[in-house]
Amino acid sequence: MRQLASISLALAFTLGATLTSASQSGVSVAALLGYGVTTSHGANLLGLGLGLRAGYTCDCGLYAGALASLHLGSHDPGEPESHHSAQGVRAELGYEFDLRVLALRPTLRAGAGFVSTPRDVDGHFVSPDLGLGLTLLVPLDSFFIGADVDARLFSRPVDNGDNLYSNLTVASYLTAGLYF
Repeated sequence: MRQLASISLALAFTLGATLTSASQSGVSVAALLGYGVTTSHGANLLGLGLGLRAGYTCDCGLYAGALASLHLGSHDPGEPESHHSAQGVRAELGYEFDLRVLALRPTLRAGAGFVSTPRDVDGHFVSPDLGLGLTLLVPLDSFFIGADVDARLFSRPVDNGDNLYSNLTVASYLTAGLYF
């Protein structure tokens, strides 16, 4: 057990010595790949998803950016022509915490989501899209890798003619990008 602790400690110091400071100011651009679920009843609007992010981190740690996502959604069992999906474009505002070898960035996210579902009387709609995000980054000079967790609410409810229900979603992504 002591050997494992010693090896872990040595690895942590080695990583700390080889990685740059986690919090890097300036422009960053990243691609995201992940999966999300809709927590309310109804079809999964997210499923497999892709995204792009661009932002700017000030020297003081303040982060402002934009995030676009495209989710492939789901089909109803036995009805392959019945497709549910969601896309969105949002602005992000947050703070990047420098944790030496990692950067932790909680953000508030707001924008517009395009929801497509045959369960709505209109078939598709645009909804205000409000959310919280948490991004963990591992900087490797001008390149970074990491993970992103996203919780959001499409505030315009689905209206199936009889009932209204909101769509709260949760997604996680792997991310990779560049600092400029």
